[in-house]
Amino acid sequence: MVNLVDSAITQMPEGKICLSAIPIPELQKVAIVLKDDRPETDWAEPLGLLSDPFPSNPPKAPFNGKLSPGLSLMVNKLLLELMNGSLEIVSPPLNDHSACYLQCSIPLATEAIDG
Repeated sequence: MVNLVDSAITQMPEGKICLSAIPIPELQKVAIVLKDDRPETDWAEPLGLLSDPFPSNPPKAPFNGKLSPGLSLMVNKLLLELMNGSLEIVSPPLNDHSACYLQCSIPLATEAIDG
């Protein structure tokens, strides 16, 4: 979550970010929703970059040490899936199409039993 929030803050010159936690006891999960004032397209990689993963003459660009928002989203999605969770862009409520909603679902913590 910290990486997702950091990506949102880094890419947004102004606006707000809201986090909400929603327990889903019947699924033994919790959903954490990140509302970001930027449009959903800001989280996606440009299609041109994804069409040819190994170009013969890649452009030389300095690496600033930060992942792009789309790559960061994919890394977080993979990590959450490895922990039996999920990460997805969800549809905004009917009255709020100006923001992007990312939902992170993770298993609820269980109490360890000492044997």
